[in-house]
Amino acid sequence: MTYNTNELVPSSKIVRNFWFYLSKISNKELDKIWILRNNKLDAVIISQKNYDWFEEYLENNEIKINQKKIKEEMKKSANSWLSDLVI
Repeated sequence: MTYNTNELVPSSKIVRNFWFYLSKISNKELDKIWILRNNKLDAVIISQKNYDWFEEYLENNEIKINQKKIKEEMKKSANSWLSDLVI
């Protein structure tokens, strides 16, 4: 996880200047804003476009992971079926 110091903003500053930071995201001056609470990263503000891309990326990877799991289960079932035939 990488971030620039200008992307780190305390939550209290976000509350007081929400529209300012929202415009930074909308105008593409910043890709993301990391919100700090008690000096720890707590949340991120990103644009709708970046969120959509991220959601699609996760969905595609989830499909790949599920396909891999299905193949593994099919292989286990086939091996089990074959071992039952041998006995």
